[in-house]
Order: sequence, then structure tokens, then C-alpha cells
Amino acid sequence: MQILNGRALTLGRPEYPQDAAIRRLEGTVIVQVEIDEAGNVITASDMCQGPPYLSEAAVRAAWKSRFSPTKISGVPIKVKGVIQYNFVRSGP
Repeated sequence: MQILNGRALTLGRPEYPQDAAIRRLEGTVIVQVEIDEAGNVITASDMCQGPPYLSEAAVRAAWKSRFSPTKISGVPIKVKGVIQYNFVRSGP
């Protein structure tokens, strides 16, 4: 499975959830996605069951992403890969 962050035409950016900020949650969420022949996300799920508030935000962001189509011999195909989101609190 390949990390798709660098192949994104548009990479959805998650909002840092207020409930996560209150709890001072940080971490990395790995979202597995399936991309159709046109580069659209058709499935998205948290692979690692990260902190609930961060996981939900990452999956919502993944759905907003769009990728360059993957082709084999010039023919677009569906692919699976992962998007990695790093959540780091800013401020005190």
C-alpha cells in the first residue's frame, strides 16, 4: 500500500476538532482510501483506530481529496493507498 499524499491534486485538510483540543489530543491517523479511475475517493476508513475525534476529522478530510488517475498501459485503474494526517496542537 502506498502513501498517496504526494499524488493528490487536492488533499483534504482536516479541521482540528474542538473536543480534541480540549483533551489535548495529538497523533497520526492513517486513512485507507480507494481511488476510482477518475481520481475520486470512493472509500475511506481509519486503518489504525486513532483517537476518535482525530480519526473522524481525518476520514472526513480524506473524502474531500482528489488524485491524479493511476494508469497501467495508458488505461486508468482503481487503486488503494493511504493518506497520513498528523495532528499537532498549536498554542498552550
